[in-house]
Amino acid sequence: MTTTLPTTHSALNKTINGLEYSKQLEKCVKTTYTFTELEKQVMDLFPIDFYQELEASDFGIDDPSEWLLDWDEVQPLIKALNITQNQLKGVISSLSKKGAIEIEERGETKQEKKMFGEDLYWISSRCFESLIS
Repeated sequence: MTTTLPTTHSALNKTINGLEYSKQLEKCVKTTYTFTELEKQVMDLFPIDFYQELEASDFGIDDPSEWLLDWDEVQPLIKALNITQNQLKGVISSLSKKGAIEIEERGETKQEKKMFGEDLYWISSRCFESLIS
């Protein structure tokens, strides 16, 4: 990629608080992470300005369309960022592993996804709290 990426919301430059399961300790431990430039592009699809008007107790109580993304809504990044579909899936997977987003898989095959709809993505509550602080 030799082109400059579009500017993203400044809140995405923050250090995010998260939780991760430690196999050694056999429990969840607090973690912190930052977003890569490609992760910021995906996260910028969420309405960060809208979130910043809220409090932590407001997480997820508004219209679901304000909180959810599906595959169709993130696919335009393939062309805009000049990346492959697999690279975009990798970015989404990375966000999920960090605990930044939650994913509801709506089927495993293309046929199941046609019946049940595309996977849904939303910001995790811990990431939300970090973004609005």
